Amino acid sequence: MAPSPPSDHQTTNSNDWIAACQPTLNHTEAAPGKCLSRQFCNLIHSRPAPTDHDIHTLQTLLAKLINTGFLARDSHPIHPEHFFASVWPHLLATLRRDPPPAAPRLLWRAAIASLPRTELKTLLAGLLLHLQSALPPPAPHDPFSTAPETAAAEHAGAEILAFLLGPWGAENRRGSCDIHELLTEIVTRSEGWTVLTARWIARWTTLEESTPAARARLAHAALAAFASVNQIAQGSPGHHTFLLVLLLLTAAPIDPHHPTTDHPNIALDPVFVAAIQRSLGSLRTQFRLMGMLMAELLTGFSRLPGDPTLDFGHDFQNHNGAPEDRLCLNIRNLALAWPVDPPETRWRELLASVASATDTQHTTGHQESRDITQRSTTYTDPNELPLSELRLTPPGKPQIEVSSDLEAYAISDEDLQTLYPARPAGRETNPAEPELDVAQMKDPVPAPVYLAQLAAFLKDGDDGEKVRVGLVHAERLIRRKAGWGSDLRPSLSPSLFRKQHD
Repeated sequence: MAPSPPSDHQTTNSNDWIAACQPTLNHTEAAPGKCLSRQFCNLIHSRPAPTDHDIHTLQTLLAKLINTGFLARDSHPIHPEHFFASVWPHLLATLRRDPPPAAPRLLWRAAIASLPRTELKTLLAGLLLHLQSALPPPAPHDPFSTAPETAAAEHAGAEILAFLLGPWGAENRRGSCDIHELLTEIVTRSEGWTVLTARWIARWTTLEESTPAARARLAHAALAAFASVNQIAQGSPGHHTFLLVLLLLTAAPIDPHHPTTDHPNIALDPVFVAAIQRSLGSLRTQFRLMGMLMAELLTGFSRLPGDPTLDFGHDFQNHNGAPEDRLCLNIRNLALAWPVDPPETRWRELLASVASATDTQHTTGHQESRDITQRSTTYTDPNELPLSELRLTPPGKPQIEVSSDLEAYAISDEDLQTLYPARPAGRETNPAEPELDVAQMKDPVPAPVYLAQLAAFLKDGDDGEKVRVGLVHAERLIRRKAGWGSDLRPSLSPSLFRKQHD
């Protein structure tokens, strides 16, 4: 039985708590990270009135879990012991309650916000990666759909982010940097994010207690990343699509009929003109069309009745099956029909269905995941880490052994004939014949560039290859250098004239 989290009358020192978990780790050595992650989640939910000491303890435990490799740092498949994969059922059960309990929400936010910058960046990237795998778009898996099911998935992801990280734009009074600024840096400077991730973040910026000014800064950052020279020249089409969707959904005013000064017109940004110029100058058709679409939609968001419209003359609807036009048409339909206020209850129903599917998958695939975990050992495996708090029992005897009864395989004459085939008929066998062509092994002689080199090549009678190369290039060099000294003729004629009359 796993140890219960320390009560208010017990110590909450992180090392003591991990030591208390050691017997459980010895019995569940196949998944130690999963055990610690769940104990961490239980510790959060056991605190009805969190104190600063509780927050410091949770922050220390969370930093230990991050530094021991229980959160993915890249877009590779999620490890079976991923932190958020382990606490995922607890999060779903908490978020399904209406309203969610306040104490766990405050503890999650405080523990995450107090992390150092490096650990916080790893946690944010790991959270987004887990959401991308755990909250896929509903059938028919169209990330650009505006159907109620897809809107519910979008709202569910935003609520999870708000529950763990707080409102968008909130000031971080416990850590060294604001969460929304660090997350903006992550999604705009690294690739691997999906369209649904852009919709989660955009929906998060429209929830209650979010700051409109921080939403506008996110739109400006997305525009700068979209217009980057490196992005247009070398960026992937998937990341370019992500940036465009994030830009359009955060640049659109929340209330189109009453725009506020907190969310200015993004088309007035000087980067906007550079984005159009660089996009139109791109050699990739998709990037050019996405630049046109960006310019038309951004200017249309703040256009007043009667103002002229920006139109590049490209008909996205008459695409004739071109994938670039279909993609731009899907982005345009999403940006124009994106619901600002989705239904409030459907996302809880979606989380309930995801929770039931997760429980079923956990029950049926528990033994498979345990076998995979026992067979796989990566550089992030805690068994390879010298941390005393997470040191596990030493690995057992290997399953594959070399038997001492095995004898060496005798090579027969048939095997030798297979390895070294006989020479073709009619060719004499010469033992002194070399296996390699010596002439091919020599470095090729470079062609002469100057007349002095040509003269050296022709004088070297011992090296026939140099003489041959010199004769091949002699005519070209002599004809090219025949005009040398002609620039001296204007100054040479007066000198000769004075010489004749002296």
